Amino acid sequence: MDPNTAQPSQSVNQKTPPINEPQFLSKHFSFTRILLILLITLISAFLFGTIGYFIGKYSSSQSSDIQYTFTKSQPIKPSPTFISITPSVSPSQTPAETSGLSGIDSSTPQDFATYITAFYKQKQASCDIEEISVDNSKIIRDSFAETQEGCGTGWIGFYAKVNGSWVEAFTAQGTPTCATVNKYFYTKELIPDCTVNPQISPIPNTNP
Repeated sequence: MDPNTAQPSQSVNQKTPPINEPQFLSKHFSFTRILLILLITLISAFLFGTIGYFIGKYSSSQSSDIQYTFTKSQPIKPSPTFISITPSVSPSQTPAETSGLSGIDSSTPQDFATYITAFYKQKQASCDIEEISVDNSKIIRDSFAETQEGCGTGWIGFYAKVNGSWVEAFTAQGTPTCATVNKYFYTKELIPDCTVNPQISPIPNTNP
């Protein structure tokens, strides 16, 4: 007997081992578990979203109420108090048009201050006088006054009150005449001497 025919070939009788196909799913992998996780996530997101919505809506309503309260509240405005202030101008204050007039203050008799101010404005407008300096020590008994005046050159101005009103009596650059002095009974406190004739020495003024 042919040994080759008597024994079956091992290659024929031997079973071919099965082919191991790759397994893509782990034994711990489960669709049910994934679905459960997704469901829990969605429910949690829905709950948190709902809670956040209501919290935001509540906060918005509170802010709206506060804004409404502030809008409705009107501040109390104090009513203004108007105070009328009338500046008082004393004789010592000299405006621009009387800048050349000096020496007037609170001790100057009011009627003389008013007169000499108006007199200065009148003379200054026609350039007859550039400046007048009042010396309050030379205003005697509110009846006689002496001022220093000038316009290019200087002279002395003498004023007297006649019938209750001040007038310019005369001006002099030296000793005035006795006739001029006696016309106004000008006091010797301001004019101690006067002349009868320029060629003769002055004589005492006797007017009180």
